[in-house]
Amino acid sequence: MKSSSSPLSSVPIPTPTKFDDKFGSVSESYKIFRPTYNDELYSIIDSYCDEKRDLAIDVGAGSGQATVRLAKYFKKVIGN
Repeated sequence: MKSSSSPLSSVPIPTPTKFDDKFGSVSESYKIFRPTYNDELYSIIDSYCDEKRDLAIDVGAGSGQATVRLAKYFKKVIGN
C-alpha cells in the first residue's frame, strides 16, 4: 500500500534567524532599482500549486523580494 505522507514531512524546518544584510550601504538603492517580477509570474506559480501549500523554498533568493511575495501563497516560505 502506498504511503500518503509527503517526503518533506520528515524534513526539519529551520527556525528563522536574524536577517543578515549582505548589501550594506547600497541596500536601499538595490531595492529601488532592482527589476521586480511581474504579477503574471506569481499567477503562474499559483495556478501550478494545489491547495496544500505548506512550504515554498526560494532558491537564490538574493534580497528576498520574491520570497516575501511568495508568502501570500504559502504557509511558510524559506529564502536561501
